[in-house]
Amino acid sequence: MALLGAASSISLHRPFEASGKGEFFELLSITQSLKKIYKMENTTNQSNFEDIWALIEPDVLTILLSKKSVASNRLKHSMNSTIRKILRKCDQEFIEFIYEKAVDVLLDHVRNIMTSFCGMENDCCLFVSNFNKQWALFKKTCNKLAQLHKPTEGLFFKWGCYWSMGIHNIGLIAWHDAMTKEDFQEYLMSALMDLVHKIRRGEQNKEILNDMTQALENLSVIYSTEFLNEPGDITYEDLLLEELFEPVMQTYDEIEDIYSEINELDDALRIMENIVKLCRMDKVWIEAVFAEDVANSFSSDILEAYFEPLKPTILRNLDRLFEEDRHEALSSLYFIFKYINDGVDMEKLTSKFDSIVQSETNEIASKSAGTDVVEALAKLYSKMCNMIKTIFRGDITFLDMLKKTVAPILNQKTGPNSPCTSPEILAKLLDNLMRKEDLAESEIMEELDRIGPAYQILLEKDFFERFHILLTAKRLRQKIHRSLKLEEGLLQRLPEWEMGDLTLRCNIKAMIEDVQISNKVLERFNTMKNGFGYVFTAQVMKSQAWPIHSTDNTKIELSGELKVALDKYESIHNHFYNDRKLIWNYLHSTGEIQINYSNKPYLLSMNTYQMAIMLLFEKNNHLGFTDIKETLTIPEETLVDQLACLVESKLLFAHPMVFNDTCQLSLNFEYSDAKTRVQIPSIPAHREEYFIVKAAIVRFTKRNSPICQDKLLSGVRKMLEDKFELEIPVFEQATAELVDWKYLKNDLDDTKMYIYYVP
Repeated sequence: MALLGAASSISLHRPFEASGKGEFFELLSITQSLKKIYKMENTTNQSNFEDIWALIEPDVLTILLSKKSVASNRLKHSMNSTIRKILRKCDQEFIEFIYEKAVDVLLDHVRNIMTSFCGMENDCCLFVSNFNKQWALFKKTCNKLAQLHKPTEGLFFKWGCYWSMGIHNIGLIAWHDAMTKEDFQEYLMSALMDLVHKIRRGEQNKEILNDMTQALENLSVIYSTEFLNEPGDITYEDLLLEELFEPVMQTYDEIEDIYSEINELDDALRIMENIVKLCRMDKVWIEAVFAEDVANSFSSDILEAYFEPLKPTILRNLDRLFEEDRHEALSSLYFIFKYINDGVDMEKLTSKFDSIVQSETNEIASKSAGTDVVEALAKLYSKMCNMIKTIFRGDITFLDMLKKTVAPILNQKTGPNSPCTSPEILAKLLDNLMRKEDLAESEIMEELDRIGPAYQILLEKDFFERFHILLTAKRLRQKIHRSLKLEEGLLQRLPEWEMGDLTLRCNIKAMIEDVQISNKVLERFNTMKNGFGYVFTAQVMKSQAWPIHSTDNTKIELSGELKVALDKYESIHNHFYNDRKLIWNYLHSTGEIQINYSNKPYLLSMNTYQMAIMLLFEKNNHLGFTDIKETLTIPEETLVDQLACLVESKLLFAHPMVFNDTCQLSLNFEYSDAKTRVQIPSIPAHREEYFIVKAAIVRFTKRNSPICQDKLLSGVRKMLEDKFELEIPVFEQATAELVDWKYLKNDLDDTKMYIYYVP
């Protein structure tokens, strides 16, 4: 294993400044005491050396303890001048005396530092952190000493001796000697090993990794300096190999020894998973402390050495790993194949994954088409996406294979001229989940996550989005949603599923906000309703956000308690939100009326137009078409549609069956229904066909855009031939409305050419 080679390639910066020759004389330049030394007589006599040093030592210690800052430039200049004079008079004996004193002072200082570590041996994090802190302080103080004087190089040569040991190197030697003599090295390396064990147990965090990185950078300086070349001096690489990497390697051997005889698949998997787990953890700290290439080299060597004996047993049982959902084993295999081998084994893994996806997809597709098939495909895609994300680390190779297999089946059309039904089915599946009452909201979100990712591979995303916003609006408007929190949770997931452009998400967000505003206003209204004899609710909807195109903003002449309720609600709303103008949408406003003139009472749910019409019959059994129109001031086209709904529901009789000035309307006293609560439609039966026509026009145009009017007409007629015969006036009116609503647009040069509109 190339661990030593990997370690020797590590390049860590050295924190000390580069040392110059003769720098040990800097100890003579640290205080103004030098001026006193210069004035002393017979400075070269041995009897005066101790007296000279006694003057200097207190100031040296003061700087070492960081109690005094570096001298000013003026003082440095003065020191420099004084040093030159002393050097001219001092002899070799004095120089050696000063050098020995410098080494002793720094060595004592380092030993004192290391006594501060007493009691920290059992707390590896504290020990390593304190080592980094003390080393930084020591480096700082040495740099302070080194700043004071840079004598000219010509003065370094004296009596044939050329000195090269400056304060920086003296400091390094002192620290190196103290570490080895005081057994400090043993404690520090033990603390680093404890940090490795913490990381292996999953306790790694940024602070631990930072401490390890800094500690090893400091050690690289202490054990890799140029002057440590005496026989027996340990190098930084040797230190790492003996004290750090050898204990790490021993752990792998211990795992292998536990399962010395591999007889079964489970034994092989257990060894592989344990080794990969350790290797992943070791890769974390090695990459953080050293470099990515060092970590990759280490991982490759480890995995190649320990996986090779297990490989035949595991690869023979690759099918079982997928069949039994052995996710940890598959994840370990993927990790191994990323660092060793020439790609052959990884190809075996990808091929097996692809064959499983194809097999399950074909099994689903063999069933009859419909909601069950689409839901099953969506869940398969989401399941495999999750496997790719968690086991195969989001590998794009696996994801491409999955999309290539599932997408064509999910987007398959039932016929050459028929649209794909998957967008509508998926939208309805999502809508059904959002309404479920028998599941907790957390369970609903889990179910959504099981089908959500499939929206990524829909080809007709725009159709899904239109269904989705219609169904969302219906849930919110009719108050059949579970909670607004759940609706917001779904909205937040849309970008994750690559579903819904920004406009769609903004509209849904605006609808949710409208519901929140409506709830606040309604809560205030209900506290001030002054004993109304009925329940009143209202929904505020921004016209730009809600997908409601069939609006009629014409006012209707309401009377009685209904008018009082609307006026009161407007007053409260305008008090809090006077920047929003209210326009009542009567076609989409609903109310419930109980009728008592029939054989038994019925509760009828209807829109505001229909309710206003029926309330006119409280005092009259018969009313003319003209009387109703003039009393309520409803536009004639709207009135005709709403009367048609009431007549088709058999609540009213019309004589004759043509709504004009001669038509008379009367109550049906024989009205009956199997249900006691009856929903009256807001659109007559012939209008339902009109919506089907518009939907067919949009779909056919999208597949054939651009298309001329004649081809569009014949194509839509063929699509609807099994339902009803399409009339040309209906087609022209529907096409014109779709252009107004920006589902289609006309070609600039030819108004008879239609283009599918993409926002």
